[in-house]
Amino acid sequence: MSSTTPYRSAAGPTAAGPVSLPVDVQQLGVDFGRGPVLTDLDLHVPSGQVHAVLGPSGCGKSTLLRVLAGLTRATSGRASLGGDAVVEGDDRVAVVFQQPRLLPWLDLRANVALGATRRRRQDPTAGSRTEVDELLERVGLTGYGDYRPASVSGGMAQRTALARALIARPGVLLLDEPFAALDALTRLNMQALVDELVHADGTTVVLVTHDVDEAVRLADGITVLGAAGSGHATAVPVDLRRPRDTTEPAQLAAAARLRTRLLELVGVESHA
Repeated sequence: MSSTTPYRSAAGPTAAGPVSLPVDVQQLGVDFGRGPVLTDLDLHVPSGQVHAVLGPSGCGKSTLLRVLAGLTRATSGRASLGGDAVVEGDDRVAVVFQQPRLLPWLDLRANVALGATRRRRQDPTAGSRTEVDELLERVGLTGYGDYRPASVSGGMAQRTALARALIARPGVLLLDEPFAALDALTRLNMQALVDELVHADGTTVVLVTHDVDEAVRLADGITVLGAAGSGHATAVPVDLRRPRDTTEPAQLAAAARLRTRLLELVGVESHA
């Protein structure tokens, strides 16, 4: 991960949507000089799946996402997307952070179009008004393209950030607690939106979250990290069908068992 030139897939995304990539992390270690944050981490996310990463604060969840995005260099081990090593500023990924990070002087349409900047180097039509407006419609913001970020709610701003990430047509979408700052109802609506969009597009997703219920609702696979530098990471299989049926007794029971297991792993007593 020493290259300073962003990687660009020879195949590239198609007009129909992104080319989803599998994620592989092998013996990954990160140490910022104050002791290890991640130690000997192994992780595999199949193409097109949503993988949630849970764990206590400071355990390295966000550091893992930064490594996958090419924003932080690993001390040891390897991280790869589609078999090719992650490089600095890797443009095969797009990131949605906890805060929308929209440019306040641009309207929502222009903020979304920024996500297509790298695609535009090869395709001058990328990020066109038509494409942006179609994405705004998909995230429920039809008619809001001319609004500035200060004029919309937090949930609407985060929908804009999601559209900005999706217009990049990433091989891997990285979500760093993107709903944590939202109220409970908006958070549920955003979870449903992400679930619908990423599975419709077949996008590979790595989701960092503190929310066990969010992981149960969205993930196809889950990894629970131990304390920073402990080297503890538990892979938890998800035996739930899609779409997630919240009324079928067998699915409800399976979800409850998964929730209890995750709460045990993160050290929280379940009262379900």
